Amino acid sequence: MATPAADETLTIVLVHFNTPQATARCVASALNVVRPAFGEAFRIVVVDNRSDPSHFERLQAEIAALAAPEVLLFRNCINAGFGLGCMMALNFSAGGFIAFINSDTEFDTDCFSPLIRRMQAEPAIGVIGPQHLSQEGAPTRSYGFDDGLCARLGRRGKFDPAALPVAPLDVDYVFGAFMMFRREALAQCGGFDPTIFLFYEEMDICQRLRAAGWRIVFDPGASFRHIGQASFRGADTKPESDLALLYVVRKNKGFFSWLALFLAKLVSYALRAPFRARHRELLRRLVTLGPPQASSWRVDQACNFEYTNRMTMRQ
Repeated sequence: MATPAADETLTIVLVHFNTPQATARCVASALNVVRPAFGEAFRIVVVDNRSDPSHFERLQAEIAALAAPEVLLFRNCINAGFGLGCMMALNFSAGGFIAFINSDTEFDTDCFSPLIRRMQAEPAIGVIGPQHLSQEGAPTRSYGFDDGLCARLGRRGKFDPAALPVAPLDVDYVFGAFMMFRREALAQCGGFDPTIFLFYEEMDICQRLRAAGWRIVFDPGASFRHIGQASFRGADTKPESDLALLYVVRKNKGFFSWLALFLAKLVSYALRAPFRARHRELLRRLVTLGPPQASSWRVDQACNFEYTNRMTMRQ
């Protein structure tokens, strides 16, 4: 198996699950913009999270057709979720800067180099994120602040593109579809929490980065297109999202913040439950919660040992 290059400046990591065509488009578009900028000083690591065999085989074929030695495809025997899947990719990384991107993203321009230049110029930045664009190219939410439950509920549904900052801004977290870390910062904070299967990983890891003294920066001078939740299109992700948010709030903000959020969700679902079956199910899941993350999709994953990554074993 290929080993990381000593002069690797940038490692790009993406986790794949049953979206071979979207992932292949993402990888191809990334190659188009990073090759001219980085030459051979980069690597793209694609982690397959136990996709269906047909989807994985399609992805293998798509990656092979790119004829790109800079791309490494690695298959897990279990769906490890986003955060743990990303961390597994670090076994094949030597980059001083590590960009975790969603597999349903595409790049029209090089947004990696400007972010690295800013991090090189400002050594206190631990993670940086660019402007998210919709598939059509319109700006969307790209960062957030830990400003409490009331502010979160009051801001729901409100987004004004005209109010976007025009200069880099220190924020509490950047959205997880694209997060570029300084390697030392990622190592110091311990990486993504593997307890979280999906959602809100960025809030948790950025909290730990800030606690360690690193800056979190949003840079509107770089951008990429994000389609959004392609891997779980059609699935009801709300229960998993609730679990992750409750876990992250309890972990980072304490019991009373968790209780306030729990009660707010409980009242919201209870008021809607008489009228909608979906909210009755959400309410049922909420009131029957066990230990943290005990109801997560993670516990439903099964190992697949039919495929193993081919390695050369030396005695």
